[in-house]
Amino acid sequence: MKELSPFLAKSGVSFVKNQLYPNDIVVEETDNGIVLVSTDLNLTKTQTSVYVIPRDYDKPKQNAMIHEDDYKTINEFFAKNKSVHNYVLVVHAERDGLRYLNNVGYYILIPNEVLHTIFILQNKTNLNIGVTPTQREKWSPKGITYYPIKINPWHIRESLLDQTELPNGWYDFHLQFSEKEARVLSKFGIPNPCMFSLNSSSSEDGEHYIGIGEYGSFAFRQYGVWISVKSGSGQVTLNAFSVNNKGKCEMVNWPEIKIKCKKNDSLIHFTLVRAIEAGWLTSSNPLHKEDLEASTPPSEPFDWDFDGQAMGSYRKEQSKLRELLLQGQKEGCCVICGEMYPADMLWAAHIKKRSECQPEEKRDLLNIAALMCKLGCDDLFEKGYIGINQGIVTPIRSTTASALQFKILELDGKKCAGFNDRNTKYFDWHWDFYSSARYGHKI
Repeated sequence: MKELSPFLAKSGVSFVKNQLYPNDIVVEETDNGIVLVSTDLNLTKTQTSVYVIPRDYDKPKQNAMIHEDDYKTINEFFAKNKSVHNYVLVVHAERDGLRYLNNVGYYILIPNEVLHTIFILQNKTNLNIGVTPTQREKWSPKGITYYPIKINPWHIRESLLDQTELPNGWYDFHLQFSEKEARVLSKFGIPNPCMFSLNSSSSEDGEHYIGIGEYGSFAFRQYGVWISVKSGSGQVTLNAFSVNNKGKCEMVNWPEIKIKCKKNDSLIHFTLVRAIEAGWLTSSNPLHKEDLEASTPPSEPFDWDFDGQAMGSYRKEQSKLRELLLQGQKEGCCVICGEMYPADMLWAAHIKKRSECQPEEKRDLLNIAALMCKLGCDDLFEKGYIGINQGIVTPIRSTTASALQFKILELDGKKCAGFNDRNTKYFDWHWDFYSSARYGHKI
């Protein structure tokens, strides 16, 4: 059974910010902690730090425990922030089968003075704080406060889904909640409606990406989640995974989602709702409307002739593709040399030749192209002087021009900044195409 830790920690931070200290100003917020400042009538500022510990138990009536190693981490957090008031919030969960989110039990707020007494003065190695009536009666006089969670605040039952089909095989979805649901979800930073984007094949078995926001938006690129879909026996199982900085897939230690759905056209709706309930589709950073909305992506594949009006259209589409890859930023990173350049010094280069792409590859806009600088990297890559071999910039074509040799050697061995599992096949195609015998090999 998978841990709920990411969801519980996020839920705890939101609880501190929105319910315990709704009028305080947030100074710092991390996945497991939050620092806030309050101001009284005399304009005196008081800082409070709260460290969040998720405790996910699959056995009922088990104790919420803080270990000695936890206390060391907690102390480092408090020492760094130097707040007047320091607390630990234990988010205690119990589960029964698949009803993992219906049984979140308590937020338990513990003053740091209690931890100091247990771990320093009494030299204990762990602290057990239970949630039974007897245990609550024991710990409450010591300053520990229990906040019961009687209803799962993420339980979504009334929602409507609107969809817009895009020319590139993707869909933009708007999930509209009921007024009651929206009030609860807004406390956790979830807007109404929610915007998401999914590929048209996302209901099929395999790996798929759910983007927060519209297709191609800043949020889509930064805060989506990869899911693995496996169906069978009338049930669909979803698991979340991430892609690390080396482009490798790693399973995320989040609860799996099981969906029973008779109608396939309802599967996307259920997937989005369950993913929100599991805490998958949220961002710890505040997202604004412009983060969720996308510039209009190119509606046609890039397959233009280089003459007359078609050339003008190609330049227009190239500009839109570059805008899509830059995600609204005024500068970007060249994937070959790794340097930052202003937008007008970057080119949205096709990794695989446009003329060799299948129609579905031409529509794979975010993976078929990459930003390369106009100071040589784009030309060297396009003409096959260099390629990407297992994520590393590597020479391919030979040359007798000393200046060109120097430039190629300067790039040799650099890590390709944009190399990942989703565009590997395109970089491999480029490598195989240019490293064939008719081009020779290394310099």
